[in-house]
Amino acid sequence: MLLTVFALPVAALPPELEQFSPDGVVPVTLAGHALVGAALVDYAPGSVVVYGELLVSALTRRGGRLMSTLPHIWVDNPESVAGGRELWAIPKGLADIQRSGDQATVDVDGRRAASLTASVGRRLLPGWQSFSLTTAQKLEGRTALATNAARAHARRARIEWEFPADGPLAYMREGRPLMGFELDRMGISFGLSVQRS
Repeated sequence: MLLTVFALPVAALPPELEQFSPDGVVPVTLAGHALVGAALVDYAPGSVVVYGELLVSALTRRGGRLMSTLPHIWVDNPESVAGGRELWAIPKGLADIQRSGDQATVDVDGRRAASLTASVGRRLLPGWQSFSLTTAQKLEGRTALATNAARAHARRARIEWEFPADGPLAYMREGRPLMGFELDRMGISFGLSVQRS
C-alpha cells in the first residue's frame, strides 16, 4: 500500500462521504479540515482475491469511536467489486489500474482519476507494525461497521499525486499532503467483527 494523508478543507469533502456514512458517523475535523487518505494497494498472489485498488478514506467518528469511511474506491477485479459491496457495504467500482515500478495510473470510465509517482525511504520502526481500524459504510439501504486488523513493515514515502480537474477525485486537489507511507508486505484481516443493519 502506498498511502498519503491529506488535510482537506471541510468545504471540499465530496457529497459521497455523507451518502456512504451510516447515521451518526461524521468526519473528524480540526481547524476546518478533515483527515483524508489516498491509497493505492496491490493485493498480491496469496490474497483471497488478487487485484489492484485505489481508495479515498476519511477519518470519521461516531461519538468518541474513530472509524474510516470510504467515499470513493475502485478496483480492477469484478469479484472484488461484488464482495466489497455485499460483505462490507463498500461502494467499489471498476477501474483500469496500471502500475509500473514507482509509477501508477488509474482510469475510471475512460477518465483519469489519479496518477502517482512514489519514492520509498527507510523503515520507520524495526519489525512489524500492527493496527486495527473500523470501516463504517452505508450502501443501498444497508450499513456495515467492520473491524479490520493489519500488520506491515512501514516505510516513509514521498508520493506525488495528480488528480485531474475533470476527474472524479478533483476535490483532492484542495488537500495539503501531510505525510506519506509505504506499508510493505501488508497482511489484512477483514471483518473480524461486523455489525450490520
